[in-house]
Amino acid sequence: MLAAVEHAKLFEKELKGIKGYHVMKKHYKAYANGFDGAKELRAKLMETESAAEAEKIVNDFLRNSGII
Repeated sequence: MLAAVEHAKLFEKELKGIKGYHVMKKHYKAYANGFDGAKELRAKLMETESAAEAEKIVNDFLRNSGII
């Protein structure tokens, strides 16, 4: 999931003003798939409007899951 956050950050850095953040959201299905809580995490990520929001959601998920 940390790769998803880095992807979102790079997207904003390189494509901000060229493409809208909504384009990034299509990638979240690939990142949040195949593990417990993936569906709920993906739903939250789809509501984000920035990499910073996505990072907070992912970090919260990882903390709540006991991963970090």
